[in-house]
Amino acid sequence: MHPSSSLQWFLLALPAAVLVAYCLTAFPHASSTRAVHPSLATLPNHSSSWEIYPDTFYKGGAYVNLPQGTVRHWLIGPEDGERIVLIHGLSVPAIIWKDVAPKLVSSGFRVLLYDLYGRGYSDAPQTTYDANLYTTQLALLMQHVRWDRAHIVGVSMGGGIAAAFSAQFPYLVSDKIALIASSGLITVSAPPRFVAPHRR
Repeated sequence: MHPSSSLQWFLLALPAAVLVAYCLTAFPHASSTRAVHPSLATLPNHSSSWEIYPDTFYKGGAYVNLPQGTVRHWLIGPEDGERIVLIHGLSVPAIIWKDVAPKLVSSGFRVLLYDLYGRGYSDAPQTTYDANLYTTQLALLMQHVRWDRAHIVGVSMGGGIAAAFSAQFPYLVSDKIALIASSGLITVSAPPRFVAPHRR
């Protein structure tokens, strides 16, 4: 082979080789397993957490595997009752509703409670903890329990999640949403949709 034809082949193959190398290194590859930090469910049986907040605190509890991790949830109250979801805040998991949930049940409501990702008995996936994570968690959980609509109640950060959920999935929200001491997760672009801006 003549030296100039070798050089020609090299020059012709070089851009293709560079393009292939770029594509193989520049684009992230999804890992086969996602890192998930364990929940309270992995604590030893002698842990005091089981006494303070047992996973059987509410009846009707179950675990569901969602794309981001395992979620602990409870369905309590009459099956034909009006549906309501209770979303806890950042500090205290679903046990925060211990006085409210039974009153709703005695009033005839079907109540869905759950632990947010990274809290209580739900897994803590290694991902970005933002409004999309939490609103998608609730949408998938409602799909799992076969609820097409529900009233939504959130306390503290749960109120921010409730507001974001109603904006992102309005067709899943019945006619009522309650925000209790709401904070967090409401972005600067979201409030104008709900509250008229103050003008001087």
